[in-house]
Amino acid sequence: MTARKLYNLCSDGHVQCAPLSSNAPKDSPNGVLIFETMLKEEGLRTRIKFHHTNKYLCFSKNGTLVERPHVRDGRCEFIEKQVGNYFQYEYAVLDGWMLGFSRSGNPTNGLKYIHEKHLDGCTKFLKLDSNVSEETFQ
Repeated sequence: MTARKLYNLCSDGHVQCAPLSSNAPKDSPNGVLIFETMLKEEGLRTRIKFHHTNKYLCFSKNGTLVERPHVRDGRCEFIEKQVGNYFQYEYAVLDGWMLGFSRSGNPTNGLKYIHEKHLDGCTKFLKLDSNVSEETFQ
């Protein structure tokens, strides 16, 4: 597990909880994320949990990004891909659904991404160090 912040290139902000958006300033405690990486038969999977609320970032059945207190049915698992200097997070359950945020900082719909490739830049993130000690969440 590692504590990081995700900077979204499209919205020019950090991913945050309460409310779920990518408008957090760089010093916001709501923007600290815990990355849990696990090895499964299908390969490496990553879960993203908000340090502040202890909730996971997940897709609902209709493609909406939501926060959930518990992990179930793989809906909170992503495949982390490095594309150049950036990271993208593809939903592990359905091909093509990507974690992303609009220019205004609102979550994009996973299903919508498949049909609107102009959102491609909105699915790119930088992983930045947080000032949270890993001892605080172990």
